[in-house]
Amino acid sequence: MDYRLYRADERGGPHALLGHHPGYEIALAARDEDALGQLADAGGQRVVARHLIVGPGVRGPLTAHPVTTAFGFDDPVHVDADATVAEARTWLAGIRERR
Repeated sequence: MDYRLYRADERGGPHALLGHHPGYEIALAARDEDALGQLADAGGQRVVARHLIVGPGVRGPLTAHPVTTAFGFDDPVHVDADATVAEARTWLAGIRERR
């Protein structure tokens, strides 16, 4: 099976293809890494990471599976970016373990 991972533009623009993955869980893990990269690039400041995974699902072989996560801090002065990314990584891993 092929699951395509896209980074969605928050302004509704075209989606950027990030890769093809053999399974949904693998695509979701790659999505998490991209979202964490966005958070790191923002220095731990609040980001809204929007992605779209397209692949098999209830609507056929090209079902859209949107995934959105908001995390980070709004306080630009007191942010430990490394700690924020580490905490977000733990949080996302916990979500995946409960699935």
